Amino acid sequence: MSQRRSLVTGLSDTPNVSELEKKFVYGGDSHSGGTESPNDQEKPSTIEPRATTKSEEVLPQFRGRVPLTTRCHPELASALKRASLKRQLEGLKKYRIQEIVEEAVEK
Repeated sequence: MSQRRSLVTGLSDTPNVSELEKKFVYGGDSHSGGTESPNDQEKPSTIEPRATTKSEEVLPQFRGRVPLTTRCHPELASALKRASLKRQLEGLKKYRIQEIVEEAVEK
């Protein structure tokens, strides 16, 4: 087992950090000496939005229906259940709570 030492002793025994390690941690190129301020760095260019197809809008890991859980007020839950049962009694095609919520969210 290694000898225990205090935090201050451990920090003082840390070797000097090389320039390569500083560049990795703080970012920067080989030309800068780390003296640039964040305002001196060039601003990133804006990305132009491109036209997307329906298949590109969905992430590849989401296929079919994806489970989504949320909490809502009891009044909303009761209203959804009531609407679902009413639509089912009326013989409407979309009567499940899931379908009602999907339709409402898509709008």
